[in-house]
Amino acid sequence: MYRYTDTYQSSIQSLLVAQYKRSDGTFLYNDLKLLPSSSSWASASVDFTVPAGIVSVSIFHLIQGNGTLTIDNATLIPTSGGTTPPPGGGVFSTGAVTFRFDDNTQDQYDIAAPKLDSYGFKGQFYVISRQILDDGFSGYMSKAEVQNLASRGHEIGAHTRTHPHLTDLSSSQQQLEIAGSRQDLQGWGVGQVNSFAYPFGEYDATTISIVKNAGFSSAAATIDGWVTPDSDPYQLEFQEVHSDTTLSQVKQWVDTAAANHTWLILTFHGVDNAGDFYSTSPSMFNSIVDYVKTKGIPVITASQGRAQMP
Repeated sequence: MYRYTDTYQSSIQSLLVAQYKRSDGTFLYNDLKLLPSSSSWASASVDFTVPAGIVSVSIFHLIQGNGTLTIDNATLIPTSGGTTPPPGGGVFSTGAVTFRFDDNTQDQYDIAAPKLDSYGFKGQFYVISRQILDDGFSGYMSKAEVQNLASRGHEIGAHTRTHPHLTDLSSSQQQLEIAGSRQDLQGWGVGQVNSFAYPFGEYDATTISIVKNAGFSSAAATIDGWVTPDSDPYQLEFQEVHSDTTLSQVKQWVDTAAANHTWLILTFHGVDNAGDFYSTSPSMFNSIVDYVKTKGIPVITASQGRAQMP
């Protein structure tokens, strides 16, 4: 485990990227963390694990559009297997896994949730509040099914009302999508709805501010990695399972979380045999859940993990 830190000023959002050099001279790149713009000096920090077979690593702090970025005080240090857990230990003394599901598709209810239930695991379901069966969206859960998931102990999070590209919207439009989705879901009686997920992983400083002000305590991003006590709770790292993801890859992610005492958010979309990029076959999903059970690592929801962060 390594930790990169710097201080920066940026007129637009910026990104921390790791460049890993393999022994054969080829390179592997990994997006580590998306940072909001800041007109004053701000601190950037990210913990990451170097994959096997890497001979050197470089960290780049980049912008991907028109703007300015200034950095200072850059450091890269080993952290000897993980960051210091917060007082009381918890998941950052054992590691943990969250089963995250985006978009409330019907197969998540029919296939994924029963498998989790069989082991007593609770999943994290991010729901698009106005893209449900009741509104004419075939292939998506109904309001009653979302309510049923909550009654079984699974956590319901918000994923906006209509799944737009938030950064293309005005502040008031983002407010309607973000705060409105929380209001919708709370009106269904599914709990407090403390967790949010950014559609398409797109957000900026305005989006984060609206999410905070709407009453959410965390937000799930699309930044590869594992959550540590030092992570930004409004940019929670993840690992996403696609149709080309192998079981050995997922096992390695779980093993890393257990070894480094970090929180792994495993993210799924369709759990079906469609075979498209965002699909995970039921057999693959079952094998992942079985491995997590065999590993004995705690399975938590987003709110449970957030409660153990500073």
